Amino acid sequence: MHTTIIAISRMANNYAVPASDSGHFFAVHLAIALGYKLPLPSSPVENVRDYYYTNCFETVNDALDKANEIRVIPLEAALHYAQQIWIYRYKMLYQPFSPEVIQTLIPAIGISENIFPQEMIQCMLKLQSGEYNAVHFGEIIRSLAE
Repeated sequence: MHTTIIAISRMANNYAVPASDSGHFFAVHLAIALGYKLPLPSSPVENVRDYYYTNCFETVNDALDKANEIRVIPLEAALHYAQQIWIYRYKMLYQPFSPEVIQTLIPAIGISENIFPQEMIQCMLKLQSGEYNAVHFGEIIRSLAE
């Protein structure tokens, strides 16, 4: 953890982060590091948040407590960010058609959000839940494109 804090300190210096923003800067970057370091389950789980609290929260909390002893950070924000990053990774793996994933994927690949209507997102959710099969989904997507 100490080497991560040193790396974030160097990054803060390189970007000339004002001292007033440095705690939040550290919270965000530590949360990113922790959110990506934590392992994901080997298969989908019934309740993602329960799984996180049972299997990940203590590790994140301990790491952030140690980091906070070296550099003061907003702990609640860092805990929240780490959890959200981990949950997003989970959804990318096990719920790739969830609205959160789709809505962040669209700008990432350079497509306007207006091109991806809410109806399509709803269709993707129904595909994920098993209500639609891939053939049905393809027909719906074609009809939306007309």
